[in-house]
Parts: sequence; C-alpha cells; structure tokens
Amino acid sequence: MKEITGDLIAGGSKIALVVSRFNSFLTEQLVKGAVDAFVRMGGKESNLTLVRVPGAYEIPIVADKLARSGVDAVVCLGAVVQGATTHAQLINTATAEAFSKISLKTGVPVLDGVVSAENLEQAVERCGTKQGNKGFSVMQAAIEMVNVLKKIKETICCIYINKVCIESVFENLNYIFAFTFTHKAMVNVYANKLLADCFDKKCSNN
Repeated sequence: MKEITGDLIAGGSKIALVVSRFNSFLTEQLVKGAVDAFVRMGGKESNLTLVRVPGAYEIPIVADKLARSGVDAVVCLGAVVQGATTHAQLINTATAEAFSKISLKTGVPVLDGVVSAENLEQAVERCGTKQGNKGFSVMQAAIEMVNVLKKIKETICCIYINKVCIESVFENLNYIFAFTFTHKAMVNVYANKLLADCFDKKCSNN
C-alpha cells in the first residue's frame, strides 16, 4: 500500500492570510500564532501575505481572489462570538461552506481558522490560552496540505510518465519485430534498455 503524507516543512511555500478586524483583540493573537507556526516550520516571513478585511463575512471573497493569485494556500482567521441572536451561527455556516467551495474550485487549500465560540471566555481560550492558538494549528494544517498536494502531483506525474514510456517501448518493439525476427538477442537488449530509461526518468515539476 502506498501512503502519502505531508511534511510539516514550510520551505519556500507562499501562504496568504486573511484576517478579520472585528474582534481584533482576538484575531491579532491568531495572526501571531499563524506567523509563529510558519517560521517554526522553516518558512520565511517574507513569503507570507496578510490581508485585513472588516469582518468574517468578508473573508471568502478575498480568499477566493488570493487562491487564484498563485499562492500555495490561504489561511482565513477570524473570531465570531455567539450573541443573543443566530447571526453568529449564520456567519460561521456561510464562511465554512465558502472556504470549502473555493478549495474545490481552485485546487488551493483554504483553511478555516475562524474561531466559533459561545461566549468570550471560549474565544479567548482558543486564541492563545488554555485551548491553544487556532492560528498556529491552522497554519500547520495549511503547510501539511501544501506538501500533500505536491506529493500527489508528483505521484500522478510519475505514473503518467511511466505509462507513456511503456507505450513507447511497445511501439518500438512492434517496429523491431516487424522489421526482423532474426536478431532476437538484439531485440532483448534494446527492450531492456528502453524500459530502464523509462524508470530512470524523474518527474517534472510542471
């Protein structure tokens, strides 16, 4: 069984962050956590792009633009605290669905780092205190997803290259057999060389 996993190595990955200014005393802690995670995983802070928007509801449209701009992943950060109405629930549902749709349409990971809390105490706990920092954990997930997708691309590329090579081998062999049946040893040597050349090929990054 072939298993593909993503390394927690940022390397040269370029990641965009979209952060809500609403509840900024919470979201700024999420930004700090995300940047800390990226640097700790070997990334350069210069490879991060930070975009600020008014509130969580405005994050998806910016995330969509960024996902199409060439970055490797988009990390969305915000803090929505439940009030007396269902407004917070509606925002959380709408943003979560939007992030998923953007990811599937663009093929770029869009990570949901919007803290959803029933009260202020829960929100504070998830922005760097008792329950950790969601910005940190979401950035880790973003780095892992970037590397998983790269490995999947490389694997598919290798399978395709080997398929094309093998097809080429058989085309060449058909030509040889059609030309002569008297040099079997030569045919065997040529076939082995073609196959060896195929499996020595390295996957292209394109």
